[in-house]
This record gives sequence, C-alpha cells and structure tokens, in this order.
Amino acid sequence: MHGRGDLPAPVRTGRALARLSRLLELASSEAGLSLAQYRVLLLVAERPQRASALAAMADVRRATMSAIVGGLERAGLLRRQPVAGDGRGVQLELTAAGRRALAQAEEALAAHVLEAAGIGSVDLGSLAGALERMLTGFEARCAPLADPSVPASSEPASVPAAFVTAPSAP
Repeated sequence: MHGRGDLPAPVRTGRALARLSRLLELASSEAGLSLAQYRVLLLVAERPQRASALAAMADVRRATMSAIVGGLERAGLLRRQPVAGDGRGVQLELTAAGRRALAQAEEALAAHVLEAAGIGSVDLGSLAGALERMLTGFEARCAPLADPSVPASSEPASVPAAFVTAPSAP
C-alpha cells in the first residue's frame, strides 16, 4: 500500500478534492439544499442559463437537471424567464429567495473551509488561486461539451505531461 506522499501530485490532489467535497455537502445541507441544487444555484447566479446548458455544464442528463430545476422552482429559488428573440427558449434565473439560499450555503461553506484550513494550517489565498486556475483550465477544456453548437472532439482526454510527476521522496 502506498502512503499519500508516494502518489503523484495530481492523484493526491484529486483524492483530497474528492474527500473535501464533504465540506460542500455539509454547507449545502445546512442551507436546506442538496449539493446538486447548490451547484445549479451557483451556476445560474453567475449568469442566467438554459436548463440544457446547465445539464451539460454539470455533466448530468437533461431529465436529472429537469428534476433538480423543478425542485428549486417549486421551492421558489429559481424562475423560468423567456429568452428574448426565441419564442420557445426559456432561461433560468435566481429569485431573491434563491440568492438568499445561495448566500446561506456559502456562509456555511466559508465557516467549514476556515475551520478545516485552521486545522491544516492552509494559506487560503494561495489555495483559492490554485483552485481557480485549475477550474479555469477545466472549464476551458469542457466548454465545447457545454455548447451544443461546438462539435465534440473525438480525441480522448489526455493528462498534460506537466501533471505527471514522479512520486515525492519521503
């Protein structure tokens, strides 16, 4: 069995992110949301979206996204608005209650992150910057998948050589 330090940095990072996703689950539940609902509110808060675009961005089937959106709509957190110039198009936007629920979830998230960072003596500014750069790269790589007008590449995803490192010395 390998110790954590014996694994390549990308694997250790992925494992840490997977395990730390529990912070998001806790924060979401404290605001009365599921993690999927929090993610949808977050994406819609950034800019109004069509449900089909949200499904692609969140990598879920349209039926799954419809169920999530329906629940948020019934709870009064999202509303459907007609898309100007598109008679059938509808986009989603947050209601005032949706903005409050998102703020409540993010307040809880901040508290959990600060607690975990304090325990682990983490420089949150550096960590946030690194994660934001990773997210930017990830979103750029996935943008064609979220935009149905862009043909998907038939090339398999590859890991850049810069991310493949030898195990750290003990």
